[in-house]
Amino acid sequence: MCDLRGYADEQDGRPFAVWFETLDAVASSKLPFRSPGERLLIPLGGGTKKRQDNDIKTARERWENHRQRRKREIQ
Repeated sequence: MCDLRGYADEQDGRPFAVWFETLDAVASSKLPFRSPGERLLIPLGGGTKKRQDNDIKTARERWENHRQRRKREIQ
């Protein structure tokens, strides 16, 4: 069993949720996410095939942002 939590930025914006609402079933099967553990999945966003390189870059930036904020919370 996994816990699915969407990425939230510093202003509690949730880009994945906004994007996800526009998807059909096929597109939703190709989601960028990271799993910091065995039970937590964090969708980082989405996009189109045409913008894929930029979407991957954005997902990596969001993941790093999440990691840094999480590290500060733990300290």
